[in-house]
Formats: sequence, structure tokens, C-alpha cells
Amino acid sequence: MSKQSSIFAVQGPGSLKILNGLVESEILSPLPYFGFAKFHSNKLPCLIGQLAYTGERGFEIILPIENNFQIWKNCQMSHDLVGSQP
Repeated sequence: MSKQSSIFAVQGPGSLKILNGLVESEILSPLPYFGFAKFHSNKLPCLIGQLAYTGERGFEIILPIENNFQIWKNCQMSHDLVGSQP
């Protein structure tokens, strides 16, 4: 982490569905626990890791700080489509 990057987590049983709205499932499905992959969401570069500390499936997204609001909005839209709880 630095002043140039931000991180946020998508945790719980619906996390894969939410992130499938942002990333091709071919990237997330084979991602091992504590594995990372680079991807683009709407042409915005990100790094994603499967890092669940809660016992549930979960992911953390690391991205340039200037893109965090747009990725957050994209996650919220995907969240609304799958109907999970915030």
C-alpha cells in the first residue's frame, strides 16, 4: 500500500457473483487461495487476490487511488444486479 494505491474487500458467499460482474470468470474461478491476478475492469487496471480471513470466500482489490471511486461504483452496480446484501 502507498499513497498511490487503494484496497477494498468483497467478502462473503456472494463475493464471486459480485466480482463476476467486473471481471471475466476465467480469471477468478481458478484463482487459488492467497493467489493474485492482474485484470482490467472497464479499462481500469487492478490486482485481485483471494484472501478470505473470515472463513467465507472473499477477495481484495488493489488499484490506483485515482480509480477507486469508479471501481467502487462498478462493484455497487454488480452488487445490485445479484441482489446480495452490502
